[in-house]
Amino acid sequence: MMAAPKPTMPDSVPDTSPSARMANHIMLRSGFPWYGSRALAPRGCPIVAVLRPGDATGLRSLLRFVSERLAKRSTIMSVRDAVTALRRFGLGPRPGEVASVAADPREFLLEGLKNRQAAVIDAPTLKPSDRLMEDLFIEQREKRMMELQKAEQLKAEQQKAPGPQAQASPPPAGADRMTKLPDAAAPATPPVKPADLVRDVFIEEARQRFLHAATTRAAFVERLVMFWSSHFCISADKGGPVRVAAGAYEREAIRPHVLGRFRDMLIAVEMHPAMIIYLDNQVSMGPNSRGAKGKGLNENLAREILELHTLGADGGYTQEDVTNFARILTGWTFDSLENTLAEPGK
Repeated sequence: MMAAPKPTMPDSVPDTSPSARMANHIMLRSGFPWYGSRALAPRGCPIVAVLRPGDATGLRSLLRFVSERLAKRSTIMSVRDAVTALRRFGLGPRPGEVASVAADPREFLLEGLKNRQAAVIDAPTLKPSDRLMEDLFIEQREKRMMELQKAEQLKAEQQKAPGPQAQASPPPAGADRMTKLPDAAAPATPPVKPADLVRDVFIEEARQRFLHAATTRAAFVERLVMFWSSHFCISADKGGPVRVAAGAYEREAIRPHVLGRFRDMLIAVEMHPAMIIYLDNQVSMGPNSRGAKGKGLNENLAREILELHTLGADGGYTQEDVTNFARILTGWTFDSLENTLAEPGK
């Protein structure tokens, strides 16, 4: 009598052998789906291995597959984190920088924050704001003096001319530029026009700023500088004094405090000549000031500090608070060549 054949386990029945349970545990902990049989796997799902009781070879194949997939996933995630760190918290990756940052993107960002001088731009071609303002005032004064000299010389030449020519009509526009000054009155070297001074300073400030952004290893800090420069923004379109001091304003009021206290940055910003001129606080004078001469109180700086720089539009202050704050700030100005200062608080 022949023995009956042993029943076989169909593919539709999950394998519950120890090796299969271990494989299932590995796949679940690693995040990869695994199915103990082909029949239970969804259509189109790749089969890693179908383990049978005691199938050590299949288990080793599974472990090797999981290890390779995890290593590949780790590499992909590291590259993604590096790109995110360089783009979202920096200025974008430079050639070869993704590979160097991928090892530890978070440490790369934190390392940049440890250097408190990372934002400082110290270039020999850049002058402090007080020197720039002085140069601008001197150039403006020399320009006015040159114009007065030309007008006086033209008047003297007209008075020396004989009768009919003395009553001649004034020269056409632009003729004064063709009038040659006497050798004694002519300057040794032609002075730089204020417009040229402002343009040259502005271009050099921008060039140094872009150069620093392109070469710094602390791009996260540079992004913070851009954020605070936008928060405490000024406009170079205000005119010569603001344009000539715009770069120095960021170098002196924003960059030294970008990793420090907000209070220190706030004071440096509001007391900087560029901000004072931009918001017209140099002409803000109280009614009792001897230098008022018909000028009134200007609330631009006070309102900007409360509404945009600190408390916000709904910060709980009133119009009376703005007026009183503006009265307090009347002493925040700077000395010009004319030396016409108002007394603080008046």
